[in-house]
Amino acid sequence: MSSEGTGHYATADLDERITRLRDGVRTSQVGYPARPFLLTQLAQALFDRAESTGDDQDSMAAVEAGKEAVQLTPEGHPALVERLNLLHLSLRLVWEHTGALTYLHEAEDVGGRAVEAAPADHAYRVGCLSSWGITLWSLYECTGDAEYLDRAVASCNQAIELTPQDSPIFGALHNNLSVALRLRFEHGAVDADGDRAVSAARHAVDLADGDEERAPYLYNLGGALQSRYEHTCALEDLEAQAVACQDAVRATTDRDPLLVERQHQLAVALHLRFQRLGEQRDLQEALTAARSAAQAVPEGHVIRGLCFTTLASVLLFSYETGGSLEDLDEAVDWGRSAVNALPEGHRMLPVALANLSGMLARRYWRTGSVDDLNQAVAAARAVDSSDNADQFHLTKLWINLGTALDMRYRRTNAITSLEQAAAAYARAADHTLAGPNDRITAAQHAATLLARFDTAQAAQVLEQAVRLLPTVAGRHLGRGDQQEALARFSGLAADAAALRLAQGGEGSDAGALQTLELGRAVLLSQALDARSDLTDLRQRHPELAARFMDLCDQLDQPVGEPAELAAPTTQLAGNDKRSWLARQLAAVLEEIRAQESFASFALPPPLVSLRAEAKQGPVVALNVSEYRSDALVLTTSGVNAIALPKLRAEELTRRADAFRAALHDAVRGHSMRRRKDAQAVLRNTLEWLWDSALEPVLEEMGFTEQPREGEPWPRVWWIAGGLLAELPLHAAGHQGDPADMPGRRTVMDRVVSSYTPSVRALGYARQRAMASTPARALVVALPTTPGLAEDGRLHYVDAEVGAVTKQLAQWVLLRQAQNPSPQDQEADGQLPTQERVLTYLPQYPVAHFACHGISDPDDPSHSRLLLHDHSSSPFTVAALTAARLESVQVAYLSACRSASIQTRALHDESIHLATAFQLAGVPRVVGTLWEVDDQVAAMVGGDFYTHLRAEGPRLAVERAAHALHAAVRARRDRFPRTPSLWAGYLHAGA
Repeated sequence: MSSEGTGHYATADLDERITRLRDGVRTSQVGYPARPFLLTQLAQALFDRAESTGDDQDSMAAVEAGKEAVQLTPEGHPALVERLNLLHLSLRLVWEHTGALTYLHEAEDVGGRAVEAAPADHAYRVGCLSSWGITLWSLYECTGDAEYLDRAVASCNQAIELTPQDSPIFGALHNNLSVALRLRFEHGAVDADGDRAVSAARHAVDLADGDEERAPYLYNLGGALQSRYEHTCALEDLEAQAVACQDAVRATTDRDPLLVERQHQLAVALHLRFQRLGEQRDLQEALTAARSAAQAVPEGHVIRGLCFTTLASVLLFSYETGGSLEDLDEAVDWGRSAVNALPEGHRMLPVALANLSGMLARRYWRTGSVDDLNQAVAAARAVDSSDNADQFHLTKLWINLGTALDMRYRRTNAITSLEQAAAAYARAADHTLAGPNDRITAAQHAATLLARFDTAQAAQVLEQAVRLLPTVAGRHLGRGDQQEALARFSGLAADAAALRLAQGGEGSDAGALQTLELGRAVLLSQALDARSDLTDLRQRHPELAARFMDLCDQLDQPVGEPAELAAPTTQLAGNDKRSWLARQLAAVLEEIRAQESFASFALPPPLVSLRAEAKQGPVVALNVSEYRSDALVLTTSGVNAIALPKLRAEELTRRADAFRAALHDAVRGHSMRRRKDAQAVLRNTLEWLWDSALEPVLEEMGFTEQPREGEPWPRVWWIAGGLLAELPLHAAGHQGDPADMPGRRTVMDRVVSSYTPSVRALGYARQRAMASTPARALVVALPTTPGLAEDGRLHYVDAEVGAVTKQLAQWVLLRQAQNPSPQDQEADGQLPTQERVLTYLPQYPVAHFACHGISDPDDPSHSRLLLHDHSSSPFTVAALTAARLESVQVAYLSACRSASIQTRALHDESIHLATAFQLAGVPRVVGTLWEVDDQVAAMVGGDFYTHLRAEGPRLAVERAAHALHAAVRARRDRFPRTPSLWAGYLHAGA
């Protein structure tokens, strides 16, 4: 920044100017009136050269000249503000060159004086405020004192408020504000700060004029996006960060001293992207950038230690992904260099120590060196005793301490090391300023150790982690990010519930069920929040109801951007827009809950409400964990846990793997022998499932035999957690038992089964369930499917349509012609397209689909029914998200895997077509767990509607579960040794 009319000069001209000014200062007397002016000119010239060359002697000389100029300037002098600000900038530049914190503290004092001396209309007040804000947040970076952050944000905000939007420095001011907000976000994890930091940085980039100005703004944008990504794990932020950092490096010349900082940040961005996506190219490019930065960073540079620790971290990952021991040794060496390069009291020193601890612990694990283990523990303890640890990363630091102590315990069997390791993990899990992902990870580590000696605390730690799951998958994230976040913590709720049961005591059974309710079907519960009954709210607070629904509808948009928002957010897009919408929704919910009688609006129901859902029959949540396995039986009396010691997690995994492989062979086996062997595996699995899980539950509930003729069949609702979601609980049993055997050992011969993802989801379905509807249906049939091999021909679709429509009084048939021609398509107008199906669906109480279905193994939200236009407008789970189908009472999905999820880590989320229809408002859905036989599908479908038909032109839709039970049981009786043909059909909902 120039002062008192001076300008920037070329290096040769600057050298000559400094020489002349030094001569002038040397020859001028102390009392000479022009001496302060000459000193200021000299200080400015020295500052400019130091900024350009990185010479710390010039920056120190600028400080000396600036100090004398200020001392010679009386209070109230017109030039005092400019001279104070120049001295302030020079002091900060010395700190940047030397890392000596005393200069930064002195800069803060002088910068504050400059702000105080500048009246509101002073030409330099904006510059003083902005510069002081930079100094304040720099002090926070060094000391960790959050008091500096609030002052920095206030100072930067004030500078922007005083500046016209067309000012050439408007972008720079937003850039400075972005950094202050980012640091405050990292310290306090206030989502609004993170979003504002990204928004301000993007605004600065948009206003930049040329690469020279754009590069530092891109650098700060990358930092803001990184901070938000580390807190929310939004892939969009990670990708945008990498692009911003790459652009910043490209826009920086090789001679620019700031190239080191930008290469370092690029290395961090690529390293994070490698950790998320696993692309080896990102790791190699991160290593190249990190090495360039570490080797080029000058002695004493403020980010020298960070460059070293980043290179060490990247080398560690290179070792862990197939690198040699030399990579690990080099990582340790750079880790030690990082610790040595950071001054005592620096905010990032604990981070460097923690990283070094983790590297030493890994080397101990590889080599068995006790010296490495002892040093790892020592480094971790140094972190633990630090008064100045960075709050944003503190959880990771304690995790590393726990890891080192856990390794010591494994070597020594010293119980104190075990207890200390568990305590470190528990502290990390309890750190409220950390990101929820890190806290849950810490809780899982803590519980694993605590379970060995303190079950009660282990249960408490994991239950706290379960409460964080909705935060991990917050509505500000896109669907893919939500699923990725929840997949990372698959099984968390099961472990928490198991430990709660192991703890025992009053209320443990009910508490375990409530834990499962909170930790399973998280995305579904989130969607149910948005679909709460608004009748009372609309009557008493219509404006709040309208705002609530508008925000929910915008967040429900499956693809693209939400609908246009009112100013000032019309410029937001993607993740920024979702974040803004999510904050607005949270604010509206808070306002609604503040109204009388609405305190529990859109909150998980209490236990008394859950018990009410067992009026029509018990609800059984099966829970399998490494700790133990149980069935939690919900009745109107409460919750009763039934221990299932034979249902072991390891055995379930083995059985589920074999069952999945056998299903493939049963349908597509190349030989009759292979298909017969596969059916035997399926039967054996169903028998094991009965013996280990279902028989103990049914016996305990008193369902010991088949109901007598004329007696009503009892109903049971199953909540299948984890790998049990792949197995047909309703078909468990010894199907080879004689048909007239008393107490026949099958579920199907004792109860009518239904499924629900959660008790709450069952309540949602029942709110929309009606009894007896007109026998009217929408029938969607695709005997052939465009784009599939051999046109995806289904030979018995027409037979199925005939069997179904025979029981209907009225129907609309959307049908794919077997040999479609352009003329047919134009004339018919009734092809089953996504748009047409969604248009017709709300008009009919029953919807029947006879077509192909796909369960997407990579993204269950993309699971779909294959309609005529499936390649351009897929009828996916996500496409149904915003649908409102409350008038539909039954959806029969006669398609492969329509109630199946292939992504094991997301089994508890129940993301498939059957659940999507339920969420859209359909209370009863028939779906399939695997690929069904075309001919059998026609038989089951026809029998289903026969049993559903009531007297007159009506359907007894309330008996949908009984109708499917009868239809499937008939196929079972005909093909008892071929369960692949009938066991895959299930009923979900009311």
